[in-house]
Amino acid sequence: MHECDILPLEGREQMNTLDENKDLLTALEVCVLVHCSYNALNYWYRWKGLNPDNEYAKLLPDFIQTANRQTRYWKREDVAKIIQFRTSVPQGRNGVMGDITQKYRREQRKREQNGKQTKSRRGNGKTKQ
Repeated sequence: MHECDILPLEGREQMNTLDENKDLLTALEVCVLVHCSYNALNYWYRWKGLNPDNEYAKLLPDFIQTANRQTRYWKREDVAKIIQFRTSVPQGRNGVMGDITQKYRREQRKREQNGKQTKSRRGNGKTKQ
């Protein structure tokens, strides 16, 4: 199963009523209810896409999306499943999402190290400290 349910062309007419449906929540509304950041929610679903067979990934419910790069919607009852995922997934040293979250931290460290090794603007050959 894919990480999201993309509605067929016939379902796009229903999108006019999708925003009016009070049982559907946007990503920001889900984040407020789950007490997580928008980036954390994105990391979780990116990780789910890379590891669909993982037992923790199966806890995350699929979201509804009409097309790529469009607003994602979750059913109100899916919030409890997302909270269950948040509380049960191992974090820290024993975490399972290091391949997603640490990728960006490694890139940031590399940029910081390259910045320290650049020469100063005066051109005297000294490196920045």
